[in-house]
Amino acid sequence: MKRWIAILVVVGTVAGCQTAAQKQDAYKQWYRARSKVLVELGREHFKAGQLDQASARAQEAIKLNSDLDDARLLLGKVYIEQERFDQAVGVLTEATVRQPALPEAWYLLAVAQERDSQLTAALASYNRACELEPANADALIARGEVMVTLGQIQEARQAAQAALKDHRQSPGLYEQAARLAMMQEDYAAAATNFQKAGDLDYTNLRYQESQALALLLDGQSQQACVVLEALMRSPQYAPTTWTHNMLGDCYMAMGRPADAHEAYGRASDLNPGDPRSWCSAARAAMEMGDFGRCVIDAGEALRLESYHPDASMLYGYALLRVGQDEQALTFLRQAVLVHRDSGDLRCLLGRAYEARGDRSKAMSCYNQAVELEPANNLARQLLASAAGAPAR
Repeated sequence: MKRWIAILVVVGTVAGCQTAAQKQDAYKQWYRARSKVLVELGREHFKAGQLDQASARAQEAIKLNSDLDDARLLLGKVYIEQERFDQAVGVLTEATVRQPALPEAWYLLAVAQERDSQLTAALASYNRACELEPANADALIARGEVMVTLGQIQEARQAAQAALKDHRQSPGLYEQAARLAMMQEDYAAAATNFQKAGDLDYTNLRYQESQALALLLDGQSQQACVVLEALMRSPQYAPTTWTHNMLGDCYMAMGRPADAHEAYGRASDLNPGDPRSWCSAARAAMEMGDFGRCVIDAGEALRLESYHPDASMLYGYALLRVGQDEQALTFLRQAVLVHRDSGDLRCLLGRAYEARGDRSKAMSCYNQAVELEPANNLARQLLASAAGAPAR
């Protein structure tokens, strides 16, 4: 009898142990399920911009299931949005230690490190993210931006070109390659890449703006003009002061000053307070031979910015050409005091003195211009002419 009692006791004990173990497994499963639900809730809060609620759900999920790295990634995103970058770096570093082959963890860590000005560490993390997930164009683009900030322009450009071999459908990468080419003054390559970006994302009209600028800087003014004129005909595009000015620059380079003056006029209509537009209009008017219009346009630029250097030159020259010698002399006397290093302004002042018949003061101005700018051939010619000797 005692033997049977002992056996029952042992059996009961084993059964009790198994029940406790089963209960523990059930609790773990429940915690895991609950933690996943919390992460999903947190993601919804995050999408809705409810960052505090998203953070609370993520932290609660980690407490229930410390192995759930999705919660750490969510918490890292929240910290980045809240600009708590040091905390984001901490939680995301833990995620990369726990799952070193998880590309999203490395990418988010790199973002946090970049925002926290840890640029060298960020570059290393971006590199790791790109190695683990070469298809992530966002990581490739972000890596390039960090390289630029670190001054690694050539390396960034090489990396962008290499990435484009496998990402020919990424307008962002073409844009980055184009901007890097612009930084190295390779304007032809920049124009090509901006065009490719625009072909892939034709709704992003700024790609065409940038393409036109690259073409203009590359000396391809006619092609730049074609791109800009087509852009301005688009019903989805609202021309800006900048693009009207650029179109004017194209026309000037093509020898069409009347069209340029009209374009600059539209720019000044959009932004009457922009001295650059008025000054460019004055230059176009001078090329047209309309010196009266040049006086008006340059005068508007000077009204907005007293003694603007280019406008001062145009205004003084135009005044002389329309025969307003005394007004030109008064203006240029003051202009050379403001721009003491300008040999050209001193030449104009000398011309004003000559128009008045004061050869001595004219020669003094030409001498000063030569001293300021020994390579200024105009100053030497005027000096020689005023002295009655041939220019050397």
